[in-house]
Amino acid sequence: MQNDRYGGRRSLMRLKTKRLLLRPFETVDVEDSLEYRNDSEFARYLAHVPQPFTRSDAEEFVRVNMAEPFDRSATFAVVLDGKVIGSINLEIDEATRTAMLGYGISRSYWNLGLTTEAAEAVLEWGFGTLNLTLIWASTSLGNLRSQRVLQKLGMTPQPWTKEPKFAVTNEEWLTLHLRVSAQPKLRGEA
Repeated sequence: MQNDRYGGRRSLMRLKTKRLLLRPFETVDVEDSLEYRNDSEFARYLAHVPQPFTRSDAEEFVRVNMAEPFDRSATFAVVLDGKVIGSINLEIDEATRTAMLGYGISRSYWNLGLTTEAAEAVLEWGFGTLNLTLIWASTSLGNLRSQRVLQKLGMTPQPWTKEPKFAVTNEEWLTLHLRVSAQPKLRGEA
């Protein structure tokens, strides 16, 4: 079992949301990873995902994500109803206490709010447990879905050159979530 300084034993690291389980990758995730990553539309804005995505690619993807130091590259399998439907990660710069957010969810699960749900959990973990000062993400200019996810997270556009870049500070995240939790609920809302 690998130990890390964030959250104890890597294999025990779990984040749960209303619908999802976020956990480190396991060897049994190869088939699910092959299924969702072998999709040219999924990979359209992800130049690092070869197409076709082969079984060998899936094995390497899972192997690398299991081997990378979790305190620098915290990568979670996104699990819905026992099936891996994507991945989400923070690439952590310990010197600046900042991180880059990355994610990819199976096209079969787009437009269901799952990417935002997973990202909210990871940002909460990054700011709350890791005490990061800023989390940022970049996306392709044409990837409007991803830009919308980042906006829903409270990330704001940053000055950019080739690709849009969004960011949120720890202070902004806390302010946003305190404001949201303080809003009165309408009758019938859970």
